[in-house]
Amino acid sequence: MQPFQVKDLHMWQCFYEVAEKQNFSAAAKGLGLSLPTLSKKVAALERNLQRQLFRRTTRRTSMTEEGRELFPMVKAALEEMNQLEGHLQNEDGEISGIIRMTSFPAFAHRHLVGTFVRFQKKHPKVRFHLHVSDHIIDLVENGIDVAIRSQEPQGADFIYRKLVPNQLILCASPKFLDSLKTPIRSPKDLFEVPVYYISAFRKIKFANVDMRVGDLQRQRMIESETGLLFTELALMGAGIAIRSRWDVQRFINQGKLREVLPKFPLEEMASLYAVTPPGKQISKRIRAFLDFLVQDSKSWLT
Repeated sequence: MQPFQVKDLHMWQCFYEVAEKQNFSAAAKGLGLSLPTLSKKVAALERNLQRQLFRRTTRRTSMTEEGRELFPMVKAALEEMNQLEGHLQNEDGEISGIIRMTSFPAFAHRHLVGTFVRFQKKHPKVRFHLHVSDHIIDLVENGIDVAIRSQEPQGADFIYRKLVPNQLILCASPKFLDSLKTPIRSPKDLFEVPVYYISAFRKIKFANVDMRVGDLQRQRMIESETGLLFTELALMGAGIAIRSRWDVQRFINQGKLREVLPKFPLEEMASLYAVTPPGKQISKRIRAFLDFLVQDSKSWLT
């Protein structure tokens, strides 16, 4: 097998993206290439190595044994290159390189993309690779630089920064609330209206009354674990949503939503954190982004 050569770096990047996504089309989109161009680069790499790296069918792509053997070495090499790129600066000290992140969908949609755009106005040579999922993934195994988590990381090796409290509130559109024959004055009144929430909120207690969110299961007219859906339902006037304040505060400020039962607050669900993996040196670009993210978070609740 031929040694890893700098001139082959883009081919290795193509291999990595296809291996990670297990899909040529998704990898091509992530790399900004056409599908035929990506296929040609991977085929050229296989010819150079005289090894088949992927098995392709009409429905899926999977790595061969040779591909699986190469993947961790290629991943480590590319991470080293990214680390080197981050340390190399031009004459005016401008930072550059890729920041690989993971976040759950609601936060990525509501805040993270905007933060990326604002950060890149200051640092145009920094690029982002974002993995969006409700599932917690291994940061080291997946080569992640920063993860957004809704619970404080466990373990002394994790490095993290607190962003904002994950305060839950009830909210609904003014049109929906004004249409009710009986105003919502206590949590008991919620048994008369549609209420939307994700399952993780079921054990959360109301203050000043012996009641949990899960007691409203029969009022949960649409069930889903995608919280953004419930924000949209509230905006449409379909009922009352239980959402994190950081997700809906802008709509409250705009008058599109109104907070419900502020005298009966819900228990707080920890906070949001920006987490970096253990055992990995934090580069200048990642440190700059974390500082920017913490500063940016101050506007999410106002």
